[in-house]
Amino acid sequence: MEFAKNSKILILALALGSGGLACGGSSSLPEDLGEACGDIGSAFCDRGVECGFLTEGDRLSCENAFFQGCCADDGICNRDLDDSISSSEWDSCIDGFATESCPDLDNGNLPSECIGL
Repeated sequence: MEFAKNSKILILALALGSGGLACGGSSSLPEDLGEACGDIGSAFCDRGVECGFLTEGDRLSCENAFFQGCCADDGICNRDLDDSISSSEWDSCIDGFATESCPDLDNGNLPSECIGL
């Protein structure tokens, strides 16, 4: 899945921290790279179904493939994330998938809210 490969730039940027996340009372921030990959994979695959380039029956396979390409293939899913990301920034990134254009998403482009995290 091409998007999973493209998302490594975002995910690896998130993983630069070694001290974990400063949660600040929010439960929406992922605890590690695996959770971040799962969150982004779910958002991507949900939008893929809405856009029609995935079927509802393909959703689980999509999420599994995304997770594999994002962190599992490299064995880095337990890696801590950068603690400079706020819960509102993370939520904006995940929410951005719901409004990302279908052609952009199909071409593996991240929502603009995710760029720079």
